[in-house]
Amino acid sequence: MSITFVSVSAGGWHQPSGLAVVERLAVPTSAAYTYIPDPPATSPHRYRAQVPRPVELAEQRQDARVEYHVRYLQRHGPPTRIGRLGSIIARIVSEIAGDVVLLLDCTAIGAPGYKRLAQAAADARDGIPVMGVLVSGAAGGTSRTGDGLRVAPRQHLIVELQSLFDSGRLKVASALPLAATLEGELLAFQQKPPRIDPSSLDGWREGQYDDLVLATALPVWAGERHLYSPDHIVLPEPAPLSRG
Repeated sequence: MSITFVSVSAGGWHQPSGLAVVERLAVPTSAAYTYIPDPPATSPHRYRAQVPRPVELAEQRQDARVEYHVRYLQRHGPPTRIGRLGSIIARIVSEIAGDVVLLLDCTAIGAPGYKRLAQAAADARDGIPVMGVLVSGAAGGTSRTGDGLRVAPRQHLIVELQSLFDSGRLKVASALPLAATLEGELLAFQQKPPRIDPSSLDGWREGQYDDLVLATALPVWAGERHLYSPDHIVLPEPAPLSRG
């Protein structure tokens, strides 16, 4: 039930780029218990004749909540070289086992840069899903550009990230060299009124390490908005005892 996001906030030529690897997983919050589903809404006779008894559908469960675990942080540049950044992305996605999604903040590099980075990832891992995002300093909901990129308000990204960090659902591995930097930026972030002009990049990056913050915010934003959040996990059935 886990999925790994490789997330990149790509900078312009004279800006750094932030990279984050964030695992989204369901973490148990209770002891194991037996769950027996309610019988279907049919007559007792039809129920007994055609479907299993409820006890035969019983399963072992644990209550769970979705968490985001930051496994890797890196900064590239300045300057940001798209070719070199694509090589880094390709190496990372090729080394991760399991389901992987690539998220790209393309605010500074636009659709041409997005296509180059997406192609580098596709060459390294066939069929990898890729989502491109333009970060807006204006208020409003998510929209799409003619190139298929999603436009997301910066405040939505950061505030949702802070909310999960405050509740303990976002965890940063303390062994990461940039862990303290990321946590410090999250704690220091202050909301500002949104810009009137949605095309302005003034509100894209404001802090010194916003590339790391945005790279970490994209998986939380995408996971909370576009993926199902389970409230339990089903435990595997024990293997039958062998007779010897």
